[in-house]
Amino acid sequence: MKSALLPILTLSIAISLTGTTLAVQKPQAHAPARPPQKPKATPDPQKTNSSETKIESVSADSITVKTATASHTYKIDSRTTISVNNKKGTAQDLKTGMRADVSASTIHPDLAVSIRASDAPAK
Repeated sequence: MKSALLPILTLSIAISLTGTTLAVQKPQAHAPARPPQKPKATPDPQKTNSSETKIESVSADSITVKTATASHTYKIDSRTTISVNNKKGTAQDLKTGMRADVSASTIHPDLAVSIRASDAPAK
């Protein structure tokens, strides 16, 4: 009887160990690899066309420009760069009637990033 139990006991231990080993070595499903992403380019500021855009009103912290079809007001802050007749200027140098090229922030479209103004042509 002892001799009959020994092979059965050995076989049952071998099966249980094999089952544990197979469970541990189960292959893991891998997530599909993502292709590398290209960095997003910084968008260019939105611009108005200076040949058609004139300053309608201006203050220390805002400028309103008028195009052939509409008017738009932009905020001016300490980071807004201003040039008047190709020279560095300030909001106080901007005058009603001047032609203006306003570059607006792409994140805050009502914020002027830069303003390039020139005297209106003589009539």
